[in-house]
Amino acid sequence: KQADDAIILDTSNYSIEESVEKILEIIRSKEPA
Repeated sequence: KQADDAIILDTSNYSIEESVEKILEIIRSKEPA
C-alpha cells in the first residue's frame, strides 16, 4: 500500500536527467516558503 501523500511520476518517456529534474521540481514545490 502506498502512502496517502505519495506522488506517482511516470518517467517512462523521460531521460535520466529529465526524470531527476521532474523529481526536484516536485520536492521544491513541497518545501515550506
